[in-house]
Amino acid sequence: MEILHALVKPLSRRTAGGSGEAKLPAEHTFFYLREPAYLDQLKADNPDLLQIFTNTVGENSLEKAFELAINNVLLEEWREKTIPSLGRPVRKYTARWDSSVRSPELAPRAAASGTDLTRGRLVDFQLAQERAPGTPLDEVILDDLQGAIAARYPEHMQIVQESDLQRELD
Repeated sequence: MEILHALVKPLSRRTAGGSGEAKLPAEHTFFYLREPAYLDQLKADNPDLLQIFTNTVGENSLEKAFELAINNVLLEEWREKTIPSLGRPVRKYTARWDSSVRSPELAPRAAASGTDLTRGRLVDFQLAQERAPGTPLDEVILDDLQGAIAARYPEHMQIVQESDLQRELD
């Protein structure tokens, strides 16, 4: 349900005011796709976390294995076909698993499962391609958002030079 409302419906093309012209409802959409290299570190450190950071299922049943296979095919189709076909920016990024950092937000799930899911965290989010590989992801996201705001509201983008007095008052 969440995927349907968060991904499918906002990205489906619709006709604008009966004009017959297809419009993308989310014209300032950006996609940030994490490269899977961190999974090897995660598997070695705490394989129980795979259910949190991937679409891996915990039960080893034929039904769950089939569900996982279908989900993987759908995810790959989204990553390789659907998202690129939208013509919106796609940013691939990397992250590193650091087992010395804690993830306290996983404490309730850890208590319920009886395993230590709080040991470790993804860190060092960096751009993997394009402009400058290694650029911190937060800078890339901020640049993307500022650019989208500037494109949507160009009339608000005039930069006024502040006087020394104005800087002092601020």
